[in-house]
Amino acid sequence: MSMGRIGRAKSGKIMEFNNPAFGYEVDGDSYKIDPLRAEIVKRIYKMYLSGTSINKIKETLNDEGHIGNKKNWSDTRIRYILSNTTYLGKIRYDGKTYDGKFSPIIDEKTFNKTQNELKERQTATYKRFNMKLRPFQSKYMLSGLLRCGYCGATLFVNSYVYNGKRKLRYNCPSTYKSMQKTRTYKIMDPNCPFKLVYAKDLEPAVINEIKNLALNPQSIQKPVKKKPDIDMEAIQKELAKVRKQQQRLIDLYVISDDVNIDNISKKSADLKLQEETLKKQLAPLEEPDNDDKIVAFNEILAQIKDIDSLDYDKQKFIVKKLIKKIDVWNDNKIKIHWNI
Repeated sequence: MSMGRIGRAKSGKIMEFNNPAFGYEVDGDSYKIDPLRAEIVKRIYKMYLSGTSINKIKETLNDEGHIGNKKNWSDTRIRYILSNTTYLGKIRYDGKTYDGKFSPIIDEKTFNKTQNELKERQTATYKRFNMKLRPFQSKYMLSGLLRCGYCGATLFVNSYVYNGKRKLRYNCPSTYKSMQKTRTYKIMDPNCPFKLVYAKDLEPAVINEIKNLALNPQSIQKPVKKKPDIDMEAIQKELAKVRKQQQRLIDLYVISDDVNIDNISKKSADLKLQEETLKKQLAPLEEPDNDDKIVAFNEILAQIKDIDSLDYDKQKFIVKKLIKKIDVWNDNKIKIHWNI
């Protein structure tokens, strides 16, 4: 039986028939996407990556009437959705992951970014409560953030001792001969003109850019989102279903002499909330994107006008939260891509 199940997983056939992941429906030996619920899954990922907490996501979805979910959302259920590889079109069995024959709901880039964000927030929680067991944290402020401005490769940190003192510099793997023989970093262009940059020069420059932004937050350019691609038919079907349930409630109230008015009122209010939420989705408006993320970004900025006086660990934490990546050229020329 075990070999048979492994064979099913390897062939891309699903293992869960009675409890498919939220957003999917069982379709023979595979899954098919439930358009309405799949959009909710995408929204959960988008809200989380915009800076919204799991608890706030839960409250928002429940306030809207927990559409598509038979019962109220919980923190555990949302966290599970945020880490479930099924949404990549994968099947997980016996500790291993296989390619499924069904379509993904979340793309790999978004999923991986979400896993990194989950780890970062966990790290912050450990630190806040001074727990002994902590997830791995990068040792240096700019580790993983630096990109070669010429070829786009990720710069790596090179630690060395000079005059009895430890020094740090960042090199491009495309121009570092020993790196060209390994697969640790991707080689983009063997003829890349990048030389090297020293951490002692680069780190203060980045801190200074953050301080300037903190003093002039109005200089932040808010991205504008396009109208989202919405499965109008799926929403209209769900809306029709909600209205049908509303009519049944009315019929029940009219024809029955023995009904619990409180229960009917509560159910009616819940259905009304679902109806309003679905109607809003049918008429999306152009508005600034990542509002929650920008608010969180500005909240951090408001508290760090004296960032140059903070200790290294605090500066490092702030840099990781505010910056997505930094393009670097020779002569310490940099371009910061902010995490908004």
